[in-house]
Amino acid sequence: MAALARRAGPGPAPLRRPLIPASRPARAAVGAFLVVLVTCGLLGLELWPFSGFKLFSQLRTDKQVRWELTADGHPVDFSTLPRGYRQGAHVLPTLARGSASRREAACQAWSSVLTAGSRQIWRDPAVKTGGLGVYRVVATSAGPGKPFVERERVLVFACQEPAR
Repeated sequence: MAALARRAGPGPAPLRRPLIPASRPARAAVGAFLVVLVTCGLLGLELWPFSGFKLFSQLRTDKQVRWELTADGHPVDFSTLPRGYRQGAHVLPTLARGSASRREAACQAWSSVLTAGSRQIWRDPAVKTGGLGVYRVVATSAGPGKPFVERERVLVFACQEPAR
C-alpha cells in the first residue's frame, strides 16, 4: 500500500502566485458599482447598463394584456406614487377576481394617496370628476418593432367617488 501512495515520479510543482491586494481606487470602483447595481434593483430603475431586472420579467408576444387604474379618466402612473403603492399594477388582476370588500379597501387606499399632497386629482377643477376605474386593456402589434395598438378596453370595476 505504501508503494501506491508514493508518487510515480517527480511532477511539476503547483504554481502559486503571491496574492496582490487590490489598489484602493479599484476597491472603490467595485464598491461603487455594487452600490449602483443594488440600488437600481431595489428601486426598480432601468438605467443602462444597470437594470431593475424587469427586462425579461414579462412574456412578449404580439398580444399584450395590461391592467390600468384611471383617476378621472387619466391613467395613474404607479411609479409616481409612494413606495408602498408602486406595485399596484400587479395587484389589479387579483382585485378584479377578488371580493367587493377588498376592492373597496383598495379604492379607499388609492383615493387617499391620490388626493394627498401634490396629487390632488379629485379636486382639479379642469378635470370632470369620474372617480377611479380599473380597466383591462388588450393591445396587439403587427410584428416585431411595430407599436402596440389598443384593441379593447373593458371597465372591470369602478370605485365610488370619495365624499368631499
